[in-house]
Amino acid sequence: MVADERGAFAQAVYLYDTEPGGSGVCQLLVAQDKHGRHTNFAEAVRVMGQKVDLCNCEVACPKCLMQYGCTAKNSLRTLSRQQVTSLLTGALTLIESSGPDMQ
Repeated sequence: MVADERGAFAQAVYLYDTEPGGSGVCQLLVAQDKHGRHTNFAEAVRVMGQKVDLCNCEVACPKCLMQYGCTAKNSLRTLSRQQVTSLLTGALTLIESSGPDMQ
């Protein structure tokens, strides 16, 4: 969950590849296996969900959500570990219950 300038929340997932020319990580995440499933993305969602869910912080911290050096988006007002856990759980449920076009 991210908050806009008015404080309204919206669900969003941002994938950044900061390597000049790209490292290929984003391409690997959306690549399909021989059955047309996005298994890399599903595994990444599982790993992210576990990392965020197992963190002991109250709202957000550098171990789970905050990005080192990103002062623009590292506001406790705009981050919510509980909302991210819910978003990732819902995304994983959707991925696992859908057909090959979503997996």
